[in-house]
Amino acid sequence: MASVWKANAWDETHGEPAAVRGTICQERYTAHISQKEKCCYIYTPPGYGETAESYPVLYLQHGYGENELGWIYQGKLAEIADQLIWEEKIRPMLIVTADGMMREEKENGDIAHRPEWFTEELLRDIMPLVEKRYRVKPGKDNHALAGLSMGSLQTSMTVFTNIGLFGWVGLFSGFMGNIFDGNNAHLAHLAEQADAFNQQTRLFFRGMGGNDPFWESFQKDDSLCEKYGIRCVRKQYDGAHTWNVWRQCIVDFLELLFR
Repeated sequence: MASVWKANAWDETHGEPAAVRGTICQERYTAHISQKEKCCYIYTPPGYGETAESYPVLYLQHGYGENELGWIYQGKLAEIADQLIWEEKIRPMLIVTADGMMREEKENGDIAHRPEWFTEELLRDIMPLVEKRYRVKPGKDNHALAGLSMGSLQTSMTVFTNIGLFGWVGLFSGFMGNIFDGNNAHLAHLAEQADAFNQQTRLFFRGMGGNDPFWESFQKDDSLCEKYGIRCVRKQYDGAHTWNVWRQCIVDFLELLFR
């Protein structure tokens, strides 16, 4: 049973009716890899509970050291989505945030970070749960995946090895290459399937702050896109590796989705 609360989309002084506010639901599941009880959050747009309509869905990931609540609280996700829907700048959609901090405890007690585990958890646990309990439109043109920082790497790992599953892709202060351990098997797959990626992907969005300490990595990814002939929308923002940049990224990305 989902836990539900109204998204605090408006200041008390705004005066708009509650009907313009979306809802955030908490869903629990058991992750196959870790066998841990986890949860994800689903933003449903205003009016979701009053119609039988199905919606496109965006899976949206946080960065290193954060969790599934990052986009909701620091990112002001519901406030942004409600505002853009009210202004008719974006299509109403579901937005799902999940925990991407994947760790493996070794026999000697060491903890290894495993960002690559996110792909399996997304495909085996999170997406089936969302599609079972919520009204989701089928097909890649109705599915998007995006993330900031570490979440952008997990996005790259997922979409480059599952071409044709997500039609809309976003990397915010993002990485195409693996900054953790250098295992770039997903990039080798992209190189082999570059034409298919371009054909199957409606939008590949890359954005980063001009003062981001990872700017050199962003430029390396520029070179990768040029080398493989990958088409992308590339944006530069004022700022560094911070929520001020990521909130601008999500606004621009949402306005391009599901068109």
